Amino acid sequence: MTRTHQNPNTSEKMSFAKRLSLLCLYVVVFGWIACETSWAADTPVPDSSDSTKEVPAPYSYSPQGKPDPFKPFIGYLKTADQEKAPERALTPLQKFEVSQLTLVGIYSRGGQSKALIQDPDKKGYIVALDDLVGPNWGRVTRILPDRVVVTEKTKGLLGKTVDREVVIKLHRPGETSGNE
Repeated sequence: MTRTHQNPNTSEKMSFAKRLSLLCLYVVVFGWIACETSWAADTPVPDSSDSTKEVPAPYSYSPQGKPDPFKPFIGYLKTADQEKAPERALTPLQKFEVSQLTLVGIYSRGGQSKALIQDPDKKGYIVALDDLVGPNWGRVTRILPDRVVVTEKTKGLLGKTVDREVVIKLHRPGETSGNE
């Protein structure tokens, strides 16, 4: 059994190292505490008795005068008459597109022209100037010897009202319908 001989110098060095590390620990801890208290002393404490401060009003959103974010920017094509009078009942000729109608005949008497228009169900209607035709609230604007012109007021892409003319041509027997 061998016995290790301890140098008295080493145990003294160990106790000195322990003392030194404890001293450093105390310095760090007390230094940190001192810094915390000095920082807290530098921070101004708000005066609760000061009632002159203004409290900001809570934010409230008002959608008045702003566009609806859920509606498309470019509106659907609507006729001007549809927006003016959608509560009016449709005439029988307004139930069909103008392109579905066939011009059967035109007659004039005393300077006034009238036309006979047939719907897809082969039912005939006599129309005169300013009669409503088609679902886009088109009006008969001209009755010529070989055709009837229907003018529809539609809204363009930028919201402006645009006149669109649709022509219903008179066809001879045996010709196919080719309305413009």
